[in-house]
Amino acid sequence: TITGNSAYEGGGASLGTLNNCTLTGNGAQYAGGAAYAGILNNCILTSNTAWAGADGSGGGAFSCALNNCTVEGNYAAVGGGAYGGMLNNCTLTGNSALEGGGAAIEGGRVCTLNNCTLTGNVAGMQGGGAFGGILSSCIITGNSALDGGGSYDSSLDNCLLSNNSAGDSGGGAYQGTLTNCTLSGNTATNSGGGAFDSTLNNCIVFYNTAPTNANYSVSTFSYCCTTPPPPGTGNISSDPMFINVAAADFHLFPASPCINAGTNEDWMNDAMDLDGNPRISSGIVDMGAYELNPSLSPVQ
Repeated sequence: TITGNSAYEGGGASLGTLNNCTLTGNGAQYAGGAAYAGILNNCILTSNTAWAGADGSGGGAFSCALNNCTVEGNYAAVGGGAYGGMLNNCTLTGNSALEGGGAAIEGGRVCTLNNCTLTGNVAGMQGGGAFGGILSSCIITGNSALDGGGSYDSSLDNCLLSNNSAGDSGGGAYQGTLTNCTLSGNTATNSGGGAFDSTLNNCIVFYNTAPTNANYSVSTFSYCCTTPPPPGTGNISSDPMFINVAAADFHLFPASPCINAGTNEDWMNDAMDLDGNPRISSGIVDMGAYELNPSLSPVQ
């Protein structure tokens, strides 16, 4: 356990590799409350802070490689849980920031999250779950922000965005580029409960709420399922037929109109869906984050 330390960068650790460690209660004046530019495997980063006012970055980690880590309850101005770096199979929960409660990136750095879960993170301004960055096969749920409760200015594929909230616009996503994502149960107090000012392909955007434009606002769609029907190629507005919306089970019934209704792209040939099953199971990709899995689909 590494606890109660402080530094200008990397309050708990800087550079190097840590395995099976807990970093808690550490602080950095500028960046990386727990860790700075290191490699962390199977670690827990909790209750760390980067406190340099509006410039404090990465309350948990700054520009680190995190593998199978839990990042919980950290704070910074930008990137409450993590700023930059590569995160694989991590859980980011209960972190907070002005921008990017869970994870963030600015200034040309790279931030990539693969197979991560972002839940219960909060941003005072943009990006409750993520601000910027590239997210693949991630679950983004229960996060909140003024704009972009789930994500802000991010690129997402094979992701589920559910039950996120925005105090203004973009409950699920704000200014994002989304491919094969499912957005449902998100809310905004102004406009675009599901998506705001975003570009979506092969996505399902349904059962979101807002006073105006409940599912989407000022967004572009192709081969998507949403309502009201937007202009664009291949879009449909029929009920996607999720297995159980109330239980947040967004897999598809075999009779869903979203089955084999997307458009194939080269990257899908060797890709997996959010469950880790082949992204294309029967010739044409399904809309949303999940390919049809008959074993998970009860008889309707």
